[in-house]
Amino acid sequence: MLVHPAYSCRQPHGNCDQCRRFYIIIAADEAERLGAEIPELSDELKKNLRQGLPETVSVRNPVDLVGDAGVQRYEHALETILHSGEADVILVICTPQMMTDMEEIAGRVASLADTARAKGITLVASFASFEEVMMEKTERILRAKNVPNYPFVENAVQACTTAIRFTQLRQQ
Repeated sequence: MLVHPAYSCRQPHGNCDQCRRFYIIIAADEAERLGAEIPELSDELKKNLRQGLPETVSVRNPVDLVGDAGVQRYEHALETILHSGEADVILVICTPQMMTDMEEIAGRVASLADTARAKGITLVASFASFEEVMMEKTERILRAKNVPNYPFVENAVQACTTAIRFTQLRQQ
C-alpha cells in the first residue's frame, strides 16, 4: 500500500501535516477491519525506496511520502514498488497540499497503469480534493488509463480487499 496526505481537517485548507497522518490511519484501520493483510516490506525494498526519498519519509507499509511530496517522490516510490515483486495491490493516496500538483501526479500514476497490469498488480487511487474542478481533472486522467479512483480512502480499501478476495477465490 502506498500512501500520502491528508485527512480533511477542520481547517478550511485541509492541508496540515497532522491531518495527513489521520488519512493514513483511516486506510490502515479500514484494511485491518476488513481482514486485509498489510505485509511488512522487505529490507531490500525499504533500502531501494530510501535511495530516492528524503529522510522524513516513512518506508514502512503503508509508505508515507509526507505532505510536501511531488511527482518525483510518487514516481520513485511507485516504480520501486512495482518492480520489487512484493505488491499485489498498490493504493495511491493523494490529497491537496499547497505544493502538490495533483494533475501531474495523477498523470504519472496513470502512466504506470500498463506496467502494473503487465505485472499482475492492481493499481487503485484515492485522489481527494475539496475542489470539484480538480477532482474532475484527476478523475479524467486516471480513468483514461482505467485506474479506479475513490475520493474516500475507505471505499478504495474496500475495493482493494474485494479484488484480493475475488482473486483468491478464482485461484481455488
